[in-house]
Amino acid sequence: MMNRGPAFGLSRECQMKAQAKFDPALATEAFEWMEEILGESLVPTDGLKDQFQVKEALKDGHALCRLMNTLDPDNPIKKIHPPTKPFGTRENVDQFLQHARGFGVNEINLFQGDDLIEAKNLYIVVNCIHALGAVAQTKEYYPWQRKIGVKMSTKNERNFSDEVLNRGKGIINLQYGTNKVASQSGMTCPGTYRHI
Repeated sequence: MMNRGPAFGLSRECQMKAQAKFDPALATEAFEWMEEILGESLVPTDGLKDQFQVKEALKDGHALCRLMNTLDPDNPIKKIHPPTKPFGTRENVDQFLQHARGFGVNEINLFQGDDLIEAKNLYIVVNCIHALGAVAQTKEYYPWQRKIGVKMSTKNERNFSDEVLNRGKGIINLQYGTNKVASQSGMTCPGTYRHI
């Protein structure tokens, strides 16, 4: 974003809305979780001040790929490109997104590569990390203390016996109609005058 001029008009309004959605507390929580899993510091110790620190910490895709390899050691990202390679950062981010999708992160929670690389919508990147944390908690092997993201629902399948299912067939719902509650009986015929 540093190599572009200032935005005007509708572009500026969209940019301001995206910046307003960024929550430093959520970003700090996401980075603390990542630092615990990776075992290294990604941001300064005084916390995140603005969203561009998120971009600087994650722009090359190294931390994201290493995070994915730690969370899913059975399906690692085999080649993480160095930041000196011209298109390595985009490939790293794309590999992270592909592996996160395979790990179980919902498509809605994933971001586009440009959201991070060009710092367009960094709040979506933070939301994706939170969604990744929520999915990681559902896996069998999760040894870390810190947990982030909304707790995901688990399957709760119920099996009813035939006897219980047949008992439900003898009950008439109110959807079938009833004559014990408000009805139209006693009302005048259509087209007649109303006496006021």
